[in-house]
Amino acid sequence: EVTRGIQSESYRSRALIELSKQLPAELMPEALEVTRGIQSESYRSHALIELSKQLPTELMPEALEVTRGIQDESYRSHALIGMSKQLPAELMPEALEVTRSIQSESYRSDALIELSKQLPAELWPEALEVTRGIQSEYYRSRALIELSKQLPAELWPEALEVIRGIQDEESRSRALIELSKQLPELMPEALEVTRGIQDESSRSDALIGLSKQMPTELWPEALEVTRGIQNESSRSRALIELSKQLPTELWPEALEVTRGIQSESYRSQALIRMSKHLPAELWPEALEVTRGIQDESSQSDALIRMSKHLPAELWPEALEVTRGIQSESSRSDALIGMSKHLPAEILPKILESVWTFKEQYFSAIVLSKLLPQLETLSIHFDDWEKMLNILAYQDRKELIEILPNVRPTIIRLADDEAFTEILQSVREVCQQWP
Repeated sequence: EVTRGIQSESYRSRALIELSKQLPAELMPEALEVTRGIQSESYRSHALIELSKQLPTELMPEALEVTRGIQDESYRSHALIGMSKQLPAELMPEALEVTRSIQSESYRSDALIELSKQLPAELWPEALEVTRGIQSEYYRSRALIELSKQLPAELWPEALEVIRGIQDEESRSRALIELSKQLPELMPEALEVTRGIQDESSRSDALIGLSKQMPTELWPEALEVTRGIQNESSRSRALIELSKQLPTELWPEALEVTRGIQSESYRSQALIRMSKHLPAELWPEALEVTRGIQDESSQSDALIRMSKHLPAELWPEALEVTRGIQSESSRSDALIGMSKHLPAEILPKILESVWTFKEQYFSAIVLSKLLPQLETLSIHFDDWEKMLNILAYQDRKELIEILPNVRPTIIRLADDEAFTEILQSVREVCQQWP
């Protein structure tokens, strides 16, 4: 009674919700009556949802009646969805009727999807009929996709008929892809519909969705559809995702499609992401495609990120590609990035690349990153002397930072006193030129 007297509907709704958790069963009819009296449909809907979790089964018809009386379809749909888990089977026909009466196809679709999770087998034909009546092909497709996850097998032919009636190819493709999880024989049809999608971003999305369950015999056609995508961002995205499931025998063709991407940024990204799944025997071809990237920043990035998966026997070839980068900044970036994954036996080769820089600053920064690994090699004293001289071409801050890394080398080549003298010299220089 005190709750009924609260003027603020927000507070009255909140009080009802909290009280309902401890309310005796005999007071539930009155609580439902107080809920019915809330004028704000937002608060009434919210209170109904929470109250329905505690309501005895015999009061659920009245709760559904209160839901039917909500004028705002957003709140009516929201209430139906929230109550659906508590609705007994005998009330499902009425709930479906309330759903059918929702004019907004977005809200009707939402309510239908949620109700379908609890729908008795005998009501599925009616649910499909409600779905068929949705005029918006986007919402009809969305409802069909979700309903197909619980749809009884005997109704798949009818669902397929509804799907085939969708004119919009993107919406029809999405629905076919979902139903093909239950009916694999629909995959060729789904692929054919996907081919006809005009929006290339959506066509790429559909191909990606299909690839997750595509039978082997359809892969050549899927790759052909991918090749036909003019938008290079969408084509690159499709290639990347398709590569995760691509049969080995189709990789040469996939690399050929990648080679045909004019945008070097998208070509580089496709190569990088596809390299995770690349068969070993095709790495030489992938490196050749990488060599063809004219933008040296993109080429350097591709080499760095592909090196994580590079077979050991192809490192010399990858370093040869690196040697061809004209920009010394990009070449040094490539060598530094690749060195993180460098096999020990390739160290002498990468050291050869260090001497190719015209500007010794770049030789110095690459050497500074290689120092911990170089300690494992048998390097002549004269070469160490040359390297230590080159390291001095770095900025003062960079040089000071690498001193801990060169300490073992200096001590091995001379002694502790030599390293102390170097530190003293650095200190004196810093005092003279702060």
